[in-house]
Amino acid sequence: MIDDARDIRVLVRRILESEGATVFEAENVEEGVKLAMEKHPRLIITDLNMPRKSGFEFLVQRKANKVLSETPTLVLTSRKDKESIVRAIGLGASGYVLKPIRTIMLLAKVRAMIKADPSLRRSRRFDPAARPKATVLLPAEVSKISEAGLQISCAVKLSGDQNVRVQADLLNRLDCADVVTRTTRNPSKYIEKARYQCELVFLGVTDLLAKSIRTRLKAWR
Repeated sequence: MIDDARDIRVLVRRILESEGATVFEAENVEEGVKLAMEKHPRLIITDLNMPRKSGFEFLVQRKANKVLSETPTLVLTSRKDKESIVRAIGLGASGYVLKPIRTIMLLAKVRAMIKADPSLRRSRRFDPAARPKATVLLPAEVSKISEAGLQISCAVKLSGDQNVRVQADLLNRLDCADVVTRTTRNPSKYIEKARYQCELVFLGVTDLLAKSIRTRLKAWR
């Protein structure tokens, strides 16, 4: 997800995560290209109006990139003029959705793009039957945290796309003890002394709780 507006990125992430997707965020085109080359996403969503480089410039760059040119791209923007739509589609965008975001419309477009692309249909994302059936209760140390997720170290090697409820004092203090998280597609990384490092994203965090987490973390800094 490439958008300079943080609130839009968070909203889209929550909508897609509710359907089982793993979402990576970038606030500008440069970060978006770098992240896409590292993570090899099955789908890219980009805004058009961004500082430095616009979404149009991203589409041009994507079209010239042998790797990214094969990745379906959805434009999510407030620009509703015909010229912008025609230009974006002409540069290779697979879909065009207008802001303000309507959850039903966004999910319908993403599902349609998945259905139309064979490589996306093979993905576990957006497949309720493929979601983990159980949640692991895991004691761990939190090394990084935000309202989007956290990084932990623990004695257990976790697999990708696994539901986890982390036991940690910090989460108790943030009123997040009962919030379920999910590992990203990347597996745990061994660090030292039989400890593994893993990145997790929050599932089902409300706007109120996310605001509370941001406020408390800012106060503690």
